[in-house]
Amino acid sequence: MITIPKRSLDSIIYGKKRMELVFVKDKLEHPYNAVKQNDILYFTPRGGLASIKARVSKVEMFNNIDFNRIQKIIGENRSLLSKDDMIIENKMKTKHMMAVHFDNVLDIKPFRLNDAALKNVKNSRWISMNKFFDMKDDLVVR
Repeated sequence: MITIPKRSLDSIIYGKKRMELVFVKDKLEHPYNAVKQNDILYFTPRGGLASIKARVSKVEMFNNIDFNRIQKIIGENRSLLSKDDMIIENKMKTKHMMAVHFDNVLDIKPFRLNDAALKNVKNSRWISMNKFFDMKDDLVVR
């Protein structure tokens, strides 16, 4: 599950956004190296319900990045990104970037994880869903 701004959700639904950039300081930081091709992504606005799902079509890892390299990657992929992705000034303290490409975007029946499911989540922006869907249905609120 990925938490993104509402306007980025709109860009996904209308087919304008097909890639999510993830910046991390350490390669061990979630979700770096955790997202794989053919994984399913669920998108939600902060505090809202997940209502969009997509399939990961490609994952690219970039190590020891700098401002110029980030700008080049964004420039090459501008048509796949939202306007929010173009703002990179606050990302300059990171050393690694992951570009997650996705396709097969679908509207789904909205759901959220309840507080019990979220209790041990370390990164509130990216949540690995496999362990939640394998658990009791009462952790997923529809």
